[in-house]
Amino acid sequence: MKTKIILTLIALSILPTTATARNRVLKDAMNNRCRGDVHTLCGTLAKGRDPLVCYIANASKLSGPCQAAIKAASCDMNAPFKQKKTFPCSH
Repeated sequence: MKTKIILTLIALSILPTTATARNRVLKDAMNNRCRGDVHTLCGTLAKGRDPLVCYIANASKLSGPCQAAIKAASCDMNAPFKQKKTFPCSH
């Protein structure tokens, strides 16, 4: 019984790290595939400004790869609500 509890606690402590790492990978992919779109559609973003604002404002003008990356990232449970609303999960 003690072993089960310990294993459960270990699994739960790893879970957030895995979710965070996955979210980071999705964000990196989204930013890489959308770099040209942001530059073309939004100019130079102010440092520290969230590119999601640009993605949402220009949703219909984004390239196919960029839209696909954002939709894939929307499947993550930690994705912002506005992102999920504008770019529904593509699963």
